Amino acid sequence: MQRKAKKTCFKLIGKVLLLGIAACVILAFIGPCLSIRFNLASKNKEGFGHLQAYKDTALLDQSDGRRRQKGNSAIEDVKGVPKLFKNASNLIVPPKQNKRLQAKIKNNPPVKKLNSVKLLPHKDVNNKSSNSSGKLEPKQNHVTSSISSNATIWQRQTHLEDIFIGVKTGGVYHKTRLGLLLETWMSKAQNQTFIFTDEDDEEYEKKVIDGHLINTHCGKDHSRESLCCKTGLMFDVFMKQDKRWFCHLDDDNYLNVKNLVAYLQKYNPDKEEIYTGFTQLRGPIKTSDKAKPGETFKFYFGTSGAGFCISKALILKMAPHVCNGNFVKVCERIRWPDDMAVGFVVEVLTNNSLIIEPRFNSHIEALGNIRLDLLTSQITLSYKIDKTFTKTIHIPKGAFNTTVDPTRFRSLHCMLYPDSDGCPKV
Repeated sequence: MQRKAKKTCFKLIGKVLLLGIAACVILAFIGPCLSIRFNLASKNKEGFGHLQAYKDTALLDQSDGRRRQKGNSAIEDVKGVPKLFKNASNLIVPPKQNKRLQAKIKNNPPVKKLNSVKLLPHKDVNNKSSNSSGKLEPKQNHVTSSISSNATIWQRQTHLEDIFIGVKTGGVYHKTRLGLLLETWMSKAQNQTFIFTDEDDEEYEKKVIDGHLINTHCGKDHSRESLCCKTGLMFDVFMKQDKRWFCHLDDDNYLNVKNLVAYLQKYNPDKEEIYTGFTQLRGPIKTSDKAKPGETFKFYFGTSGAGFCISKALILKMAPHVCNGNFVKVCERIRWPDDMAVGFVVEVLTNNSLIIEPRFNSHIEALGNIRLDLLTSQITLSYKIDKTFTKTIHIPKGAFNTTVDPTRFRSLHCMLYPDSDGCPKV
């Protein structure tokens, strides 16, 4: 009996040892995998939480674009993304793959839900912002957030009457461009729109609200001095208005007024320093400043050809550089035109950054590639028509043919507002 008991005991010990050895072997193989998985999970929690998830159908432009958030100079690159893709709500772009953004997304980027977030005053801290652009490793945070069940986002939401819309044009374009805008989108924002031109025009003064067609007495050419002169006066007029947003457009832009209001409602213009638009740059502009000889500065800017908007909080900070004739002086100091000078003031002189919104579109872009079902979600659109070249949005069965409506703005307007005057009744 004792021998049998000893034999059974040795067998049990042997099995236990074998199981132990097997367990050690298994752990030796899967341990590193578990460690990698843990590390990845940790990185995903700490490093990927702020990545941009691109939602719904997106239209990608062949030209390099750039998506930045306020306070960050990082440039993101979207690699391996097809030119057109659908239902990309789960597309995540790791930061290590982001060097330059090659994709221009033609619909609204996702926004962190802010129902229980209270925006606090500006603090220069090294943490992530809660705004909508998805910046990576921000160098500073302009609006911090704290969770509070009883907190409110801001005092009051943006409405159309809060927005100042300045449109830059010239007398030579009154009949060919300004008339078209007055018949289309400007009819939806008459009180908010101020037109900055270079000559008096009694015919068009009668078509707008009194005082909203402003002769700047600036040069009639397209020189840096003339452009900066008009935009500088635009800042001066804004400061005299009780508005919370400054938006700049060119006379070849169509503005979707409803989409602009909805987009700006994401921000608090009274506290957040916001500069938003779109740029086609692959890298920053490098410039010198006559006021600081020997120094070189880098910055990005929102092209005026696509339109850009600036919050009142930021305009007040910019005022010493852009009001009372000082904007023209800045343009002369850096020797760049008005939209670039605005970027210089924002990014260099006030230490803020451009927030990219891809739904601002200029005539430089491949407008004809924007799908018909995405046109109505854009904020601004444009066109370019000359003797040898035509670039417009594509509306194959619009309310008007291309002879009557070469810019396609009339057809777009009737898509958005079918009951408008001049639109054919179905």
